[in-house]
Amino acid sequence: MDSSLYRHSSRSMTLEEKKQLDSDIMLYHRERAEELASLLLDNSLINGTLSKKYTHKIIKCGDYYQVYYYHDLHSKKDTSLEPLDQDFIFKKENLHKQRDQQFIEYKNIQRSKFQMQRLVKANENVFKTFITLTFAENITDLKKAHHDFLIFRKQVKRALQKQKKEFFYIAVPEFQSRGAVHYHILSNIDIKNSTIIIPQNNKKNCYDVKYWNKGFSSVFEVKDINVVGYMTKYMTKDIDNRLFGHRRYYYSRNLIQPDVMYVDQDDIRENSNILFAELMCDLNYVHIYFDKFGNEIEYKEYKLRK
Repeated sequence: MDSSLYRHSSRSMTLEEKKQLDSDIMLYHRERAEELASLLLDNSLINGTLSKKYTHKIIKCGDYYQVYYYHDLHSKKDTSLEPLDQDFIFKKENLHKQRDQQFIEYKNIQRSKFQMQRLVKANENVFKTFITLTFAENITDLKKAHHDFLIFRKQVKRALQKQKKEFFYIAVPEFQSRGAVHYHILSNIDIKNSTIIIPQNNKKNCYDVKYWNKGFSSVFEVKDINVVGYMTKYMTKDIDNRLFGHRRYYYSRNLIQPDVMYVDQDDIRENSNILFAELMCDLNYVHIYFDKFGNEIEYKEYKLRK
C-alpha cells in the first residue's frame, strides 16, 4: 500500500485529517479490489470450454451482480440445465406446468424480461428520458408499426450525430386495448435537448419528441426512479399472441452487454468474484428458485457500494 496514506501517523491528527485518511484508505482498497475484479471478470479466464465445472453463475450488469448459488457442481455442457442457462428458473408451485403450452409462452416472456432487465441495469447510468410513441391511426400490424419506428430512430440518431452524440435506447412494443401498437422507450436524450425535446403547451414537466409524426408522444425525465420497472411492466402485463415470433424488445447496439461468468468456488482465483460481490456490494434481493427437476437454486442480486 502507498505509504503516503499514512503520512500523518507521526503526529497527532485533527478530526478533519482523520476523516480524510479514512476516506483515502477506503478509496485505496476499493481501487485495488476493482482492479482485481477487472482481471478476474475476464471471461477468458473463467468460462473456458464447455466442460467447465461451476458452482455459481454470476451475471455482471454494470454495478449489479446477479449470483446463482447451486448446491451441486455442474458442467456447462450439461443439457439438463439448458432452461436454467437460458435464464428461466421456476417457482416451486409451477414445476408441474413445464409442458403446458401457455406456460411455455410465459417462460419465453419471462426469459425476455430477464434479459432486458439485465441490459437496462448494465446501462442504468446512460438513460435520461422515458418516451412513449402512439399512433393516431389504429395500426395493428407490428411490421408496419416497426417500419415507422425505425424511421423515427434514424432521424433521432442523425440529429444526435450532428451534436456529436450517440443514440442509446431500449424500446418495448405493446398493444393498446383498441389493438393499436405503441412503443415505450428508455433513451439517453437529455430532457433539455431542445433540438429533439419540445415542452407541451400549458403542461409543466410534460414534453413531446420531434420526428414522430405518426401520432402522439410523451417524454418524461428519468430521475430517482427504478428504470427497470418502467420497461418490464409493459412486457409482462399479459401474454399477447400477436407478439409471437416477434422480438419483445429492441435496443441500440452501442449498449454495454451483461457479462456472464461460471465460477467454481473451490478455485481460489475464481472464488474472488463471489467475495467481491459479497464484500464490496449491497445485497438488493434474495429468492429461492428451482431448476426443472426441482433442485433448489439460491439467487442473490448485489449492487456495487458507492
